[in-house]
Amino acid sequence: MALSIVIGTEKEQYASFWEYFKCDILLNNLYETFNKQILVVRGKPIISLLEDMRQYINGRIRKQIAACHKYKGRICPLIQKLLEDNKINASAYSQVWNGGNEFEVYHVNGEKQVVDMGNKTCTCRKWQLTGIPCCHVVKGCKYRCQKPKDLVDDYYTKDTFMKCYNNVLHPPLPPEMWKKCGFSPIIPPHYTTKRGRIQVVRRKEHGELIKGAKLSRKGKSSSCSNYCSSTHNKRTCRLC
Repeated sequence: MALSIVIGTEKEQYASFWEYFKCDILLNNLYETFNKQILVVRGKPIISLLEDMRQYINGRIRKQIAACHKYKGRICPLIQKLLEDNKINASAYSQVWNGGNEFEVYHVNGEKQVVDMGNKTCTCRKWQLTGIPCCHVVKGCKYRCQKPKDLVDDYYTKDTFMKCYNNVLHPPLPPEMWKKCGFSPIIPPHYTTKRGRIQVVRRKEHGELIKGAKLSRKGKSSSCSNYCSSTHNKRTCRLC
């Protein structure tokens, strides 16, 4: 996926994305989630840190495999929900079939998109980027009496999900059975206690709202509910 951020219309934002990876997300939520999970253990020594991380990953693999075995559908539930939303949005479109594999899809506001069912393309590029049929493709599927879920890419199937968690972490040997390398043991670095409280929480970026903080009312006009004045509110009213 091309790592570029473009501010503009939705079509301009997708312009720099590759269609091979079937993903249109440009976020670092994966790293933020992992950092939150190791918040307690990342201050430990390296061996203890890696051991706790291994146990966390093992638990994560077990949980995902168990949840996948209980799920009976072919497509992952979140992708199925997105597909259902596209079915609802498709009601605002009308289609014109060219007699082959192409459709002209029109929105009520005059927007037009071209869908090629044979090459699996749409001019909005959402189908190529995500592998999930967009609302324009869903409209064409309805005309051809075809199920949109059959056009979802194999990336989002249950079998592919199971392959992601098919590789497990094998239990390591106890420290007493570790192979001796012949080198001197690693001595921990000299540690100097810093002044103040140890910072554990991630530093917030500029403009990011702190959890639990209230938004400022600076710049907002206030009015009194008793006298309809825009110069003060009811709490500071002198006539109440």
